This record gives sequence, C-alpha cells and structure tokens, in this order.
Amino acid sequence: MRPHSNKATTLLELIIAVILLGILVVGLSSIETFSRRHLRTTDQRTRLQNDLSYLLEHMARNINHAIGLSSETVVLDPSPCSGGDCRITVFIDNLSATDPDLLGMRDSADYNISYSFNSSSHTVYYYKNYVDEFSSKEVVASNIETFMPSYSDTNNYIEVNASACWDPSLGTCGEEIRNPQVDMNNRIEMPAVSIN
Repeated sequence: MRPHSNKATTLLELIIAVILLGILVVGLSSIETFSRRHLRTTDQRTRLQNDLSYLLEHMARNINHAIGLSSETVVLDPSPCSGGDCRITVFIDNLSATDPDLLGMRDSADYNISYSFNSSSHTVYYYKNYVDEFSSKEVVASNIETFMPSYSDTNNYIEVNASACWDPSLGTCGEEIRNPQVDMNNRIEMPAVSIN
C-alpha cells in the first residue's frame, strides 16, 4: 500500500497566491498609468515647443527684412514690454520700389508689420500693414503665457522671450504633469540700413 500523499492546495496557499497576483497586477497597472501620463506630458511639451518654434521662426523670417538702426523703425507698445498685452512693429523695406536709390532707406513705399500679444486670449497675432487692432491679422501662436520682445538700437537686434503653457487659463503653468510649460528666446538680427 502506498503512503497517502498531501499534494492538495490548502486554502491558505490559495489566499497567498491571490494576494501575490493582486500585488503584481496593481504594480503593472501603476507602471502603465505612469507611462501613459508621461507620454501625454511629453506630447504636450513637444506641441508647445513646435508652436513656439513656429512663432520665433515666423518673426525671424519677416523681421530680417526690417529697416533697422532706429527707434523710429522699431516700435514697442508699451515700451518696454514687461508682460501683459504687448505689440512690436517694424518697418519693412519695399524691395519692389521703383526707385533703386531708395532701396535700404525709409521711404513712403515701405510698409510695417506687427506682432501683437493678447494676454486674455493667450494669442500672438501677425499684422501686415498694422493700422489698429481691426487691421487684417493672422494667428501665429496660441497658448502663449508670456511674450516679451525688446529692441537694442545700439546692437540692432530684437530679442524675443516667450513661454507657452498647455492650458494658460488654469493659471498653474509649469506644473509638470497637468500643465507643462515651455520657454524659448530668440535674438533676431536686423539688417543695417539707412533711414534717411
């Protein structure tokens, strides 16, 4: 006769196995939740970086044609821009002027462009031939938290500091998980031309 074998699973062993399995499932789901949250935050930061890069590249491309070397050809409103609503206007040399002697000089054929930040809508607008806020405009960037251009007439460049926030209306920009923030700046060299 064979000895009786006790290979059956006891209730205690079953409870321990269920608890260990539960701990494993909770651990894996926590890792998955963290990964998903991190992926979302990274995606939001990437989109903000793209928006700010587009804004700064748009400004650099257009301001490179500006008539520089004068505070009359670059207008900051208010001056200095220190947060809140702000506008920078520069005069652009009309390269299709009929008189070649006027190229590179300020004359009646030139026009202006303007970048205006509206702090209540968190938007930067681009105006070609700015007259007032009702002039034709296009949205260049949204979700902008701060937009602070400055002009150095001694070195003839415009420096732009801007920050974007995923949801500026929350008022807690920079909160890494819920509302990431991206800061960028750019120095835009202006051509050295005469204003006479």
